[in-house]
Amino acid sequence: MKRFIPFYVLPFLFGCSVTDLHTQPTLMLQNDKYTDEQFYSLNYSAYSCEENNDILSSPVVVRFRGNGKLNYMNIVYIGSNWVFINPELGMDMLIDGQHYILKGSGEENTEADSMGGVTEEANYIIDKPMLDKLYHAKFLQFRVMGSKGQVERCMTEEQLLQLNKIFPYLK
Repeated sequence: MKRFIPFYVLPFLFGCSVTDLHTQPTLMLQNDKYTDEQFYSLNYSAYSCEENNDILSSPVVVRFRGNGKLNYMNIVYIGSNWVFINPELGMDMLIDGQHYILKGSGEENTEADSMGGVTEEANYIIDKPMLDKLYHAKFLQFRVMGSKGQVERCMTEEQLLQLNKIFPYLK
């Protein structure tokens, strides 16, 4: 019985450490066996930029999906007010101060929950040169537009370094 005690103690030693989700993101990988689409996500949100005019308290999650032929930057807005994000308006990006526009895929998804919260999701086409720019970026600021407003967020070098864990999976 004594030789099994260390095995009972190990989960307590390694399983009970406190981690901050902002510094220890989890890379989630999913594959759709029917479409060969891959979905990659980190578990934290882009933060509000200091000089934006949108709803500051609403999180925005940045994810990527693709199948090797076409990749998307997937933006998920979670808030209490509708923005009605329109991917056809594109996404404005400032990568280290350089302006770029990502074209929307035309796909969007909106949901309301029973507590009055809303979730809006839109996809923006991202090609290899843009992936390379994001991979080497020190600062990212992006804005998506909707019929009822805009959502603008920023990502620091630290967040982008975590996001870089996704890029090897995008073909």
